[in-house]
Amino acid sequence: MSFDVVGFDFLDGLIHFLKVFGGIAAIALIASFILSLVTYGGRGFGLFFKTLYEAVVDFARTSPRRVLALAYHTWLEATRKKALFVFVVFAILIMFAGWFLRDSVSQPDQQLKVYVKFVLTAVTWLTLPVILLLSCWGIPTDIKNRSLHTIVTKPVRRHEIVLGRFLGFSAVGTFVLLIMGVIGYFWTVYQMPKAAQAELVGRVPVYGDMTYSNRVGLRPTTTDAESAGVNVGDVWAYRSYIEGGTKAKTFYDFKGIDVGTLRKQGTVRIEYNFEAFRTHKGDMDKRLVCQLTIVNNTNGLRVPLNPFEVNEFSNKAADKTVILGLTEEGEPTDSYTYQEEGTSEFNEVKIFDELLEGGDITIEVACLDDGQFLGMARSDLFLR
Repeated sequence: MSFDVVGFDFLDGLIHFLKVFGGIAAIALIASFILSLVTYGGRGFGLFFKTLYEAVVDFARTSPRRVLALAYHTWLEATRKKALFVFVVFAILIMFAGWFLRDSVSQPDQQLKVYVKFVLTAVTWLTLPVILLLSCWGIPTDIKNRSLHTIVTKPVRRHEIVLGRFLGFSAVGTFVLLIMGVIGYFWTVYQMPKAAQAELVGRVPVYGDMTYSNRVGLRPTTTDAESAGVNVGDVWAYRSYIEGGTKAKTFYDFKGIDVGTLRKQGTVRIEYNFEAFRTHKGDMDKRLVCQLTIVNNTNGLRVPLNPFEVNEFSNKAADKTVILGLTEEGEPTDSYTYQEEGTSEFNEVKIFDELLEGGDITIEVACLDDGQFLGMARSDLFLR
């Protein structure tokens, strides 16, 4: 399972589309050629290429002016049929939905999903039926009102009628979707609880490569099976666990970090989503204690961060984030004070100039509680 952020390659997407479109077109042409031979015999060969040539010439002589005129005619026809009355239904739903959806779930950050799902469902089931009905009833209504007879008697090609209709209905659907989307966005933001607004943050995570060490500190790296942590018997083998109070650790190797971007951001945010497994009851009011150690693979610097309790049951990102670059009072700083391992001495390190020098670091994760286990997967710790 890959969690890496993959950008969209427009050129590859275009090539893939052309391959699919070309394949379907080739199949259609081959089927048409065979059908013409079966139907007309020897004459089918000439008729097929003659019809194909006429079709190419006909499309080459397409008039954008006539197509746009037909699209505009379709737009006017849709407005005369009161298609835009769908906004009235949408407005009624928006006005009264807040009464029934507010506080529908106990967790504030989950409330956003309820609002977004409502808006998307309303837009979908109000837009699609309108466009489908307009499309299905358009041509029969034109035939009934004899307006189609007027159009086809004009110097207009048949495919231009279809293309103009298509563009007209697309314009109606786009207009309805745009208005509903804007209204739905501002309605969702207005209805969102203040307690959950801090969670509305777009994340671009930077993942590292993950390996484990066993309870005596050995770190196999030959195969994934040898690098896996302890299996605690969980049916879902998504996470592996490290034993607390031993030398067992999890290593997240980050390479090629964009230090310049982090410097402009002013902070380094380490987000985690670890899972605890307890072999004995212990103190149930106390969470498992974890410690992160940042190792710079360029200059060999080791900086152990302050131990913290793992908020495994919290759904708030702020409760599962370690921030470098801010003081306890929330003031920006470019240094971090840490205690040397095995000593009582305190040193200060520059975050961007020394700790992240070269952009090649390893974050070591250790559980400090004896007899307890801490589970994690590759996507459970990332930088942003």
